[in-house]
Amino acid sequence: MSGTRDGSLRPLVRQKFMDAQWTPVETGLTQSGVPDAHYIFAGGINGWCEFKQTSANAVRIDPFQVSWLSRYSRLGGRCFVAVRQMKADALYLYKVRTPLHSRKAALMARCRSVCGAGGRPSGIGMR
Repeated sequence: MSGTRDGSLRPLVRQKFMDAQWTPVETGLTQSGVPDAHYIFAGGINGWCEFKQTSANAVRIDPFQVSWLSRYSRLGGRCFVAVRQMKADALYLYKVRTPLHSRKAALMARCRSVCGAGGRPSGIGMR
């Protein structure tokens, strides 16, 4: 991605968060929706960041990006959308959050598909 598409956020974010290692990721030809950069701080705190720019009060996010970010968040991962508002030359950082009920429902559905309707793994006796 060029600096104009993401508001030159890569160098700006690296400058603001110098204590992290940032790895730009380009997957446009292999997988849709993957964020622009992966980060890791000391202690293993890591996640993903999508960079956007706007001259209005809204940003355009591709449905594949929404899907990827939502699923990653639902699985417990950290992800953010960094937005540069060009008119005000402002930087906003939004944490992607999946509602708890969505995570809980997804976990229960996964448990049912693995464990069966009773919620216990098949073939294992529980007393």
